[in-house]
Amino acid sequence: MSAHGLGLANQGVTDARHLMGASDAGRVLVTYDRDDFQDLDARWRTEGRQHAGIVWCLHASIRMNDIGGLVRALEALAHAHDSLAGVCMMLPRPTS
Repeated sequence: MSAHGLGLANQGVTDARHLMGASDAGRVLVTYDRDDFQDLDARWRTEGRQHAGIVWCLHASIRMNDIGGLVRALEALAHAHDSLAGVCMMLPRPTS
C-alpha cells in the first residue's frame, strides 16, 4: 500500500505519522528519504518503540522512476528475510 493509496500523499502528513501508519498496518515503510527516517528510527529506538521495518533506497542504486528495479529489489529482500520488524536498512539492488 502506498501513501497515495492510503490518501496520505501531499497532505502534509509527518514522517512519524507515515511510519506509525505503516507499523499499525504491519507494513514495512519503503522510502528514498534516508536521513529523516534513520533519525526517526533512532528516536523510536530511544523511546522503546518498534516499527514494522524501514527500507530506504539510494537514488544512485535504484532510480525513483525505475519501478521494475524497485519491485525486483523488494522481492529479493522479501525472499531473503522472514521479517524486517525493527530493522532500518538500505535496499540492496538485486544482483540479477
